[in-house]
Amino acid sequence: MGADFDSIIIEAKTEDELRKKYNLVQEDRAWDYGHRGYTGTFAEAEEGLIIKGGLWEHNDAEENCEKNHEKWTRAWAYRLKSSEFLWFIGAWCSS
Repeated sequence: MGADFDSIIIEAKTEDELRKKYNLVQEDRAWDYGHRGYTGTFAEAEEGLIIKGGLWEHNDAEENCEKNHEKWTRAWAYRLKSSEFLWFIGAWCSS
């Protein structure tokens, strides 16, 4: 089994709002790509998020996530320096 990297930018003022919006993204991916499994999307990631500390440049957040995240785990969320309300979310997802 392989893995594909899925990512998205989400605008959220609070971590609670971020988690709710990400949950909707996971549900949308499941409906958009089917509930059969191995879609290579957030639908395959464990429910929930792991919030990474600090403020990140978009490219640094993406690179860190691509190099260090492991599939089958919760997606990682990085608050971006470009706006206090923008978050980069990424995960390696089973495909």
